[in-house]
Amino acid sequence: QPLFRDWETWGNTGQDKSSNLRAVITRNGLEKPIMVGDTRGDEKAARDNAVRFAFAAYGFGHAETMDYRLEKFSDLAMCL
Repeated sequence: QPLFRDWETWGNTGQDKSSNLRAVITRNGLEKPIMVGDTRGDEKAARDNAVRFAFAAYGFGHAETMDYRLEKFSDLAMCL
């Protein structure tokens, strides 16, 4: 929790990932957000919201296209 200020889940809203990502972006006035994820659903949510996508290759899923490939969590620093 100390690393993240806001998040949203289907369990809270009943909405899909794209809608939840849009809500977090809007709520926080984000100008250059990055979606970090490890599934095609995460990738789709990023693309639906014109957000850069960082694929967490150490996760469980797959992605087709990505702006960044993260081999470990600390690789996130290269996205800044």
